[in-house]
Amino acid sequence: MQLINPIWLWGLTGLLVPLGIHLLSRKEGKVIKFGSLRHLEESHTKQSINVRLNEVVLLIIRCALIFLIVVLLCGLRINQLSSEKSNWIILEKGLEKDPGIVSLIDSLKQNGFQVRSMTKGFPNIKANDGELFANYWEMVDKLPLESLDKAIIVAYNYSSKFRGKRIALPENVTWISKEPEQREFTLSRVRFSRDSVLVRAGKSTSLQTSFTNLKELNTSSGDAEGPLFSPDTVNIEIHAEGEFDYDQKTITASLHAIERTIPVVFKIATSASGQQNLQRDWIIWLSRNNPDAATTTANILVLREDKSGKAPLLTNVTRGGGKQEWLITKRLNEETALEEQLTLNLTSLLFSNDIAQSRADSLDQTTRPEGSLWSQHSQNRSTGFDQINGDKAEPYLLFAIIVLLLSERFMAFKRNA
Repeated sequence: MQLINPIWLWGLTGLLVPLGIHLLSRKEGKVIKFGSLRHLEESHTKQSINVRLNEVVLLIIRCALIFLIVVLLCGLRINQLSSEKSNWIILEKGLEKDPGIVSLIDSLKQNGFQVRSMTKGFPNIKANDGELFANYWEMVDKLPLESLDKAIIVAYNYSSKFRGKRIALPENVTWISKEPEQREFTLSRVRFSRDSVLVRAGKSTSLQTSFTNLKELNTSSGDAEGPLFSPDTVNIEIHAEGEFDYDQKTITASLHAIERTIPVVFKIATSASGQQNLQRDWIIWLSRNNPDAATTTANILVLREDKSGKAPLLTNVTRGGGKQEWLITKRLNEETALEEQLTLNLTSLLFSNDIAQSRADSLDQTTRPEGSLWSQHSQNRSTGFDQINGDKAEPYLLFAIIVLLLSERFMAFKRNA
């Protein structure tokens, strides 16, 4: 058993109050002179014994009440049996085969630790087929801390798995970081011709993830690194008037630069060529006139100069019907394209590959510094009282106090009667 606030034990001095009242009430009564006793009947001694017995029981009940109230104020905790508490070591998927972690597991097993998987429900490590936690902070919040004496968590500290509001690490949880090994992978393989394949290779470490494009000969339709895909195609129509001819050349050069960097093919038609592309994905409108009604069937990029010069080069404006409308806020030339990163902005605007991005995120191994993992504030779910191991005795104490109080009132009433 434990007392959270033992300072309240000074309240036991209150036991002297009922004890003193009891002793003082036993003093000899006053002597009253009486003339003759012959008319008095003899009293029964049994009644006086009953009175003295009731006084002793009342004394005990009143002392017990004071004692229980003091124990209640002290915050009594009843320790659970040691067998009811568990010690866990929780491993992120893949760490159970790491040589350094295996030796740690063996030593902890000898001290009674159970090996658990960092999946929902925290199953035994042998049943490592559950749903993975996408968030480390969510995983810690789901730990059954009330039934754990100590938990040791071994994780990679992937930056992508720290999401939402930062929490404090509970006192009975120890976090061990394991730096991931460098990973090299193929993000995508795109076939541009019969004998040419563009391979986007990635390299990820704990510090950064980078990508490079490599051209290879197309020796087969698919291999162990993954199947071949055709490049995405984006149909673009550029409408440019005479004074915007140089703006058109700047945008066209940026589009060709994107084609050389990522696996995408732009099919470009101009108003001057007289081509009518009925499946236009984007229209780039370089004119002082407003776009015509036909542009509502495609996403549109319109040149509208911002006189203040403070607006971003590409600015989104509201447009209904599920189509996007953007403004080009400056006249385009080599200097503007370099300063405003026109090629990068066009890439993010015109080309989106959610599948490749999702795969890149899953292979990203950059980690977060340990100093920024946990909040320094106390965790809401773990107050000072909850950190003390054991079950609360308050409900039982309150019940006993109520029973004794009712008993004391009943006996006091009968005594006066």
